Amino acid sequence: MPAYKRKYRSGKTMWYYMFALPGSTRQHRDRISESGFSTKREAEDAETRRRIEEQQKEDLAKVGARVTGPLPQTLSMLLEEFFRQHVESVIAVRTAEKSPARSAAVGGNALTEAASGRMRRNSSAAK
Repeated sequence: MPAYKRKYRSGKTMWYYMFALPGSTRQHRDRISESGFSTKREAEDAETRRRIEEQQKEDLAKVGARVTGPLPQTLSMLLEEFFRQHVESVIAVRTAEKSPARSAAVGGNALTEAASGRMRRNSSAAK
């Protein structure tokens, strides 16, 4: 993980990182850089995080998926996203009320509230 030192005429020393994006070639080299770090360790840590983000974007682009938001960082965030996309549209209100594991996975009564709110909109639209 290369981190580079830049010393200004004023005597102030700053650190920065620079790396080529995954999939870059010699003819078409896209580089990522960021500067303004006070220590080498800060620059290396920031570079590591940025490399991981760029690699994830590249992997998703190869699969054909669109990056619409930040990737889930925790299991609870992943479960919340899964329930929002796949379960909430097909689960009944009574099922959500009876299943504390599902409700707890998405943060308490969030699933129940979302389902009951959706049911109210559907019933009012039918009138």
